Amino acid sequence: MSADALYLARQLASTVQDQLQKQRDDARDREQRAMDRELHQQQVAQDREQRAMDLEFERERRADVRDSRLFDHFRDYLDTTRSDLKDASLVRERAAGLELQLKHSEERAAAVAAAAVERSNVAHDDTQPISGTSIQTTHPNHSIVDALPVVSHVFGASTLKSFFFNEK
Repeated sequence: MSADALYLARQLASTVQDQLQKQRDDARDREQRAMDRELHQQQVAQDREQRAMDLEFERERRADVRDSRLFDHFRDYLDTTRSDLKDASLVRERAAGLELQLKHSEERAAAVAAAAVERSNVAHDDTQPISGTSIQTTHPNHSIVDALPVVSHVFGASTLKSFFFNEK
């Protein structure tokens, strides 16, 4: 019996050893699957974080592009406004110059008319008309138009043209 017992003991030991090996293999497989699951979850979390970072980066990039475009529009608006203000300033400056020129022209015309009226009064006092003119007796309060023939004759057409058109 001892051979049967030895055989049974060996068989029992082999079975126990196989069961222990199987339990070790199962434990190792479970640990490996647990580690694989953990690694997979970590990878999924990393991928999720990466996508979130990519989305945030894309939002920031779009915001930067939008801000840049708005800044460019604003800069263009300022340039246009600045240009318009310069143009308006030049127009005002030109208008002021023309107003001043008109004022001086009016003053010169008034001076010429006054001189013409005075010469007309002197011519009326002489009672002899200047040759080539037709002076009518006028009252000093008549309009400048009445004195123009005298002015034309006394100063000559070229003098009046240079006076009124600022030619020298």
